[in-house]
Amino acid sequence: MNFGLNDNGFTRMRYIDILESMQMNAKGIFGSDVNLNTNSPLGMFLKVVAFGLARIWSLAETVYYSAFKDTATGFALDNTGQYIGIRRKPADYSTGIVTFNGTPGTIIPVNFVIACNDIQFWTLQPATIGGTGNIDVNIKCIELGTLGNVTAGTITTIVNPLTGVTSVTNALSFTGGEEVETDTDFRTRYDNSIAMGGSSTTASIEASLLTLDDVIDADVTENDTLTVVDGIPPKSISTFIYGGTDADISQAIFETKAGGIQAFGVTTTVVTDSKGNPHDIGFTRATEVETYINIVLTKDALLYPSDGDVTIQTAVIDYIMALGLGDDVTFTKIIGFCHKVTGVIDVVVTTSTDNITFSAANVSIDTKSVAKTDSAKVVIS
Repeated sequence: MNFGLNDNGFTRMRYIDILESMQMNAKGIFGSDVNLNTNSPLGMFLKVVAFGLARIWSLAETVYYSAFKDTATGFALDNTGQYIGIRRKPADYSTGIVTFNGTPGTIIPVNFVIACNDIQFWTLQPATIGGTGNIDVNIKCIELGTLGNVTAGTITTIVNPLTGVTSVTNALSFTGGEEVETDTDFRTRYDNSIAMGGSSTTASIEASLLTLDDVIDADVTENDTLTVVDGIPPKSISTFIYGGTDADISQAIFETKAGGIQAFGVTTTVVTDSKGNPHDIGFTRATEVETYINIVLTKDALLYPSDGDVTIQTAVIDYIMALGLGDDVTFTKIIGFCHKVTGVIDVVVTTSTDNITFSAANVSIDTKSVAKTDSAKVVIS
């Protein structure tokens, strides 16, 4: 067998291959009757050396495969994105607004720390409590990730008390916190983005949109007829999108779509071309389907960890929030997340989209919608 780089790629020498080769060489040097038994000095020496060489061959194989999208992991996978001009989506901070209550005239400094349990946030700008005894202030989670996406009414702790500030709360849930894009999600977006090379096609428009940092999924449909089809005007494209900013989305569509083709959608943004001419670019935001999950667990009290509920709830939320356009919520996957926690004996999962009627069934999501949930909608008992 030809080991190393060859026409078939890279073939690694295994430990047994190395040992057999070294034993053959030893016999060629010392004679066929040389003692290579397991307990002989030379036999043990060859095994030690073969083991070290096998580690080197394994490392060489890892280096070889780190250049390919399907086999690279971690930072090496990040590097493959340069081949087509994309990069891994970074983690992001959760943001929102809180209301401080207290004595009028009290100045709340920038970076004033408040918390929801152990999750801390800080103010983004100084503020002064007005004559009504309260003031709304923009804040951001101190830590990156989804842990800062807390529900309404949960940010109530003042970490370092300040004279004149009596209480704080958040009227709305916080959003925007994102984990670093996983290897699996990055590979999927990589595959979807390959079409960027084909300009003005629906696939290339989708690929262009998927390169935007905050875009989770996109679906572009064209109507190349002279009549209205499924509500789409003649000779136009219709873009359904989940995530991203209006300005980035409209600019990406404008730069990728064919000239003379209408970009149709519920939201319309004006984009100016290189000569200063305005163009109306339309797109439609995906309909967010609020998804409620009830989980009833039978637990072994001695084995079930104290943070088991939080672990399961976080896994379910991360799963649902990572789904794209038209991806159904599969209730059996939720059961699987539960059984990954030690001490879970049995699981009953029911789902709903109205928080009234629950059933042990998948949540069906149409191609223009996306499932959404939060910690208040995933209930474990």
